[in-house]
This record gives sequence, C-alpha cells and structure tokens, in this order.
Amino acid sequence: MSSSHYAILGVPPNATARQIRQRFLALARERHPDRFTGPEKESAEIEFQLVTEAFNTLSDVERRRQHDLMLSQMANVPESDQRQVSRVYVQRAREELKNGNQAQALVNFERATKEDPTDADAWYELAKNLQEDRRSLPRARLAIAKACELEPMRPKYRVLAGDLFAASGQVAEAVESYQKALDWGGADPKIEERLKSLSKGERGGLFSRK
Repeated sequence: MSSSHYAILGVPPNATARQIRQRFLALARERHPDRFTGPEKESAEIEFQLVTEAFNTLSDVERRRQHDLMLSQMANVPESDQRQVSRVYVQRAREELKNGNQAQALVNFERATKEDPTDADAWYELAKNLQEDRRSLPRARLAIAKACELEPMRPKYRVLAGDLFAASGQVAEAVESYQKALDWGGADPKIEERLKSLSKGERGGLFSRK
C-alpha cells in the first residue's frame, strides 16, 4: 500500500502538530538538496518535495482531515491492486494542477509511478508536467521513454517524446518519434508541421508546449 504523509515524515497517525513540525525540521536539515551534488541532489530534491508536501498537509487541519479520509478509503483497496492506487494519485495531481499547485502535482505524479510502475499513463502525465521546466528535461525524457516502453503504439506518447527530444536538441530522435506517431496515429497536420520545422533547423522553444 502507498506511503502516507505520516510514513514519509516518520510519525504516527496521532502525532501532534508540535511533533510533526519537529520531525519536518529535522528531515529538512538532513535531506535539504543544497547538501548534495550530482545525481544525489536530484534525488534529494524529489525527497524534499515529498517531505514538504507531507508537512504542509499535516499542518493544515482540513487538509489533514482529507488525507486521513483518503487513507481510510485506500485501506479497502487490495494490496495487489496497484493500478487503482496509482489512479488515486494521478487524480490528486490533476486537482493540484487545477489549483495552481504544480510542485505538489509533480509529487503526486511521481507517487503514481512508484505505486504502479506499469501505469504508462502516469509516466506520460509525469513527463508532460516535467517539460515545463527545462532543468527537468532529462527526467521528463526518462519518464516518457518508460511510457513508450510500456505502450509503444500510443501516438500521444510518441508526440511528447518528440517534443522533449526537440527541446533538448536531439533532432534525429525527435524525427523518429514524430514519424512513429504518424505511423500509428495517421496523418496529423500538427506533427507534420513539427517535422517541417525540424528540417529547417528549428528546435527548443517551438516544442516546449503542445
């Protein structure tokens, strides 16, 4: 079953507000991204987002109540039904996006992929939202590559892969992805326009958004 905010912070469900704050401050000191470099820094950034979201949720009375309600609902989901749990996190992420909370949305998309690594759509949603930040393009490419591996004939996955490759300057890979999208999805003027732009040497910002 998925990790709750209590598990992320390492506190019991009946922890007081003071205990939650103390634990958050301790984890923030230990795992702050500024203390790391290289690949460890990226991992620490994700972990720090999880810890921060957990603290923000459990520090707010109403958000904590909603979280506890979600946990009680998920307790009835069979341990083996990872896809259903993943869908819960995807839905939460979409709600966060509607409220303008992109950072928390990304955390929930990350959780969805961890709950069910075979959920191609969760990987796609993660990649689509990571592409907004050029610093996250490597992570976005890994995420969409996973989606394409799981469901190789989904045109929208190939289109996003093409966009990400184009934004990263990987023209050959972008062309291949767009072509596969056309092969499996049929003619599409938007994709054909992307291919024309690549043939003219255009890239980067043209493909940051669909």
